[in-house]
Amino acid sequence: MHMNTRYFSILPAVLLIAALLVLPASAATDGKPTISASLSAVYLKAGQPLTVMGVATGTVTEGVQIWVFSDNYVNVTTVPVNPSGTFATTYTTSSLSPAKYYVFVQHPGSDNTLQITTSGTAGQVINRKTNATIFTFTGTGSLNGAAAVTALSNAFGAPDVDDVYTKMVFTILPAGETVPTYPGNTLAPSATSPSQPVTPGATTLVPTTTAKKAPVESITILAGIALACGAIHSCRKP
Repeated sequence: MHMNTRYFSILPAVLLIAALLVLPASAATDGKPTISASLSAVYLKAGQPLTVMGVATGTVTEGVQIWVFSDNYVNVTTVPVNPSGTFATTYTTSSLSPAKYYVFVQHPGSDNTLQITTSGTAGQVINRKTNATIFTFTGTGSLNGAAAVTALSNAFGAPDVDDVYTKMVFTILPAGETVPTYPGNTLAPSATSPSQPVTPGATTLVPTTTAKKAPVESITILAGIALACGAIHSCRKP
């Protein structure tokens, strides 16, 4: 009878480990839409193509919005999402000046509506639901570069906004500077969606947000293993 008690004390921990091992990875996202994106290169010369590519989960009828901007440049483009959830678009960079450029890729969120977007040709960034102007890229009181990054990030992080995004950076190098060569900084591959030229003065922006997955699965599995070890150890005691 003493041996049976040992087996029954070990069994719950073993079952817990088994359940955690088959827990789907998507469980950590709670069914919320996510977006991930990458750049074909982070350093390049003007004239080399740049591809923005990624994967969006959930319903994305409008497509994803991609914002590209620097201190003296802004471009916002809506890119369609394939049935598989992938998207990609290639930009020409021949007219871009040497500088650091910021890229936001925006998912419309659970309501499938791009809430943070642009209005008119003056570079106004607005909340589509409230029609409130958040900031402008041009004119008096405009924000550019790093200041615009902060303002746009705060807009996506507002409590009443469910758009999700991710942000990246690339640099156009001066003509006389050598482009670094290392894995992850390769020339842009062919895009799977129609090419979107990046033209100076454009005011179309594409915001992007990402819902990061928490490492819940690995942590809970380790906790289950620790629980099992504790149960086994206690069973060995007289």
